[in-house]
Amino acid sequence: WYQRRVHGEDTDPSLGVSYYVVDQGSGDISCSSGDLGCYKPFNRGLLLNAGFRLMREREPGVGWVCLHDVDRIPVGPVSYRPRAHPVHLMAEAQGALPIGQSKESMRLAGEAQWGSYYSTFVGGVTCLAAGDMERINGLSNEYWGWGGEDDDLYYRLCANDLLNGTLPFVPLGHRGRFAELPDELGETHVNKGESHPTLLGQKWGIEGTQQIRECKFGDPISEQGDWREDGLSSLSYHVDNQFGLFNSPNVHYYHLSQYGTAQGRSQKT
Repeated sequence: WYQRRVHGEDTDPSLGVSYYVVDQGSGDISCSSGDLGCYKPFNRGLLLNAGFRLMREREPGVGWVCLHDVDRIPVGPVSYRPRAHPVHLMAEAQGALPIGQSKESMRLAGEAQWGSYYSTFVGGVTCLAAGDMERINGLSNEYWGWGGEDDDLYYRLCANDLLNGTLPFVPLGHRGRFAELPDELGETHVNKGESHPTLLGQKWGIEGTQQIRECKFGDPISEQGDWREDGLSSLSYHVDNQFGLFNSPNVHYYHLSQYGTAQGRSQKT
C-alpha cells in the first residue's frame, strides 16, 4: 500500500525506494537468554536508530530517509521527495488532539478530529538527509514507553541548525495529511513514559513540561543535551530474525532483541 501511494504521487519507482520495518522483542541488553521476567517497553527512538543503521549497512548510498510510524497512512497529496532540509511531513493528522483533551472525550463529542499537534512537534513522519541523521546522532535511545523521543529530536534539530527558525519545516497547502490506523488493542496497552518530561528537562537543561518551548539555533538550550553520546553512537541490539515482505525485494523486516544503550560505544550482533 505504501509503495502504491508513494509511487503513485511523485516518486519514480526507478529511483529505488526501499522500506525497512523494525519490530521489537521483549528483551533488553541486560536480559539473559530465556529470562521471561526481563522486559522493556516500546522504544521508538531505538527502533528508528536500528532501522537507519540496518539500511545504511544494506544500502550505504541512500541519501534521503523517512522516519515513519507504521500506523500513519498518507491521504491525499503527500510528497516524500528529498528536500534541502529535514521536514516534518505529518503537517496534519487524524487524532491530533487539543491540549487537555483525550481521544475518548473527542469520540463522545462525535468529532472527527483532524488538525495539527503543537508547533514544535516532529513525531509521526519526519524525513531528512541520511547525513543529517548522522549529524544529529539519530534519536535518543533512552525514552522507554510512549513519547518523549520526538521532543528530544526537535532539540537535536535545533542544536544542529536544522529548523526553520524555531519551527520544523512542514509541507504547504494540506500536502501532509495522515490518517491513523485503528488500534485493535486499545489505548490501555501503551506504556506511557510518565517520567519523560523530567528526562527531557534533565537532558536539555529545561523544566520538563508536556509542551516544550521553542528553540532557536544559538539559544542556550541548543548548547545543552547529551545528544553526542546518546543515539546512533550508543546503540546496541541483536537481530533475531529478518526476511522480505510482500514478495518484494525492497521491503525488509527485522525483529530485534537484546537492545539497549551500550556504554559510550556502538554495538550490534
